[in-house]
Parts: sequence; structure tokens; C-alpha cells
Amino acid sequence: MSCAWTGSFATLGGLGCVIRVFLRSLWLFVRIVYDVAPGRKFMFCSIAAGTLLPIVFLIAVLTTTGFSYRMGQTCLPNHENTITTFWVWLVLFAGLGFILQAITTSYCIWVYAKTLKRARAAPTHNRSYSGGATKQANPRTWANIKKLFILQWRNILVAIFVLIGSLVFFIVFWTQDRKLGNVFNDPDNIKPVRTWIICQTLSWGDKTECRKYVSDFTVYQAAVVTSLTLASVSHSTLFPGDLS
Repeated sequence: MSCAWTGSFATLGGLGCVIRVFLRSLWLFVRIVYDVAPGRKFMFCSIAAGTLLPIVFLIAVLTTTGFSYRMGQTCLPNHENTITTFWVWLVLFAGLGFILQAITTSYCIWVYAKTLKRARAAPTHNRSYSGGATKQANPRTWANIKKLFILQWRNILVAIFVLIGSLVFFIVFWTQDRKLGNVFNDPDNIKPVRTWIICQTLSWGDKTECRKYVSDFTVYQAAVVTSLTLASVSHSTLFPGDLS
């Protein structure tokens, strides 16, 4: 039961994070690129999607893959069918959120560059006739763009961290699953595993002393710590009140 609970919370947290980041990026994309306020209907649909979609994926994981220990006392979905039920959706929503955010940011830069070019190309007599109004266009335009970037900076960082974190998380633990699968698919790998079991028994469970016998079947500890750190940073920078 402890594995089921921890695995369920990890699945809900991971998918919930990337889906909400995608919805935040979608809101900014519609608001800035199309200059349309999404409104309350979009808000309620986002709340429903951000809540129900992770639950749907969790049910799929529970019914088709199950959980096993991967991170100390915390469980992750098993290797079988986990690509279609968990990992592909984690990376997909993270990638879509990053793409939308990149388009929105590029659009802001394009608008600023276009306005700046138009202001520089304005005839000299128009500038003098307008009483210096055109001269003020560049500072005002830059102030508006800078305001947009200030409003977006957290979402830009979140989209980047979520994409990188999801990819690293997927690569690290998928590699770990693949290496563990080689243990059972190749009879030659059973011998070092037996040696590891004997070492664990004789050393009273000293994992540091016995890890050398199964080093080929594990990923580097630094890679695991990095993936968990990126996941923590992504969650800590996600604040639901930023769309107000």
C-alpha cells in the first residue's frame, strides 16, 4: 500500500505539473498573440482539465502497469506499458507548453522589432510635425514589451525547467528500467546479481559495499539527484495565481 500511495502521488504530481504549465502557456499565447482575454470559461475548463486529466492517466497506470520502487521509499510506474500511459504524456505536455511559450516570446520580440523599424523609417517632417510624438514611440513600445516580459518571466522559466526536467527524468529512469530488464533477459547477468545478494546478506545490507557488483545495472547517483532536483525546481516555481 505504501508503494501504491507514493507512486500515485508522484504520478499525479508529475502529470499535474506539466499539464498546468501547458495551460498557463496556452493562456498567455491566446492573450498576447491573438489579443483575446480567455475569460472565465477558459479558467473553469483549465481547472477541470488540470484536475481530471492527471486522474485519468493515474487510473490507466494503476490498471495497466502498476508501481515499483525506484527512488528510495518512493515508487514510479513499472516498465511495462509505461511509455503509453505515463512517460509520453509527461514529455508531450512539457514540450507543448515550451513551444507555446517560445512562440509567445518570439511574437513579443517580433512586434517590438517591427515597431522599432517603422519608427526609424518615419519621414523627418512627420516627426517634427507631430511635435515629437513619434520620438516617444520607441520608449513607449519598449516599456510595453518589457512589461510583458516581466509578467511572463516566471512562466518562461517554468516552461524551460519543466521541459528539461521531464526529459532528464524520463531518460534517467527509462535507462534504469532498461538496464534492470537486461538482468532478466540475459542469463549471464544472473551471476553478478547472485554475488550482490550474497554480499548484502554477509554485510547486513551494506548497499555501499555491495553496489560495485551491480554497477552495470544502475545509473549514476548524480544523474538521479539531478533529475529529482529539476523536478523540484519545476514544482516550486509553479504558482497557480500568476494568471490573474
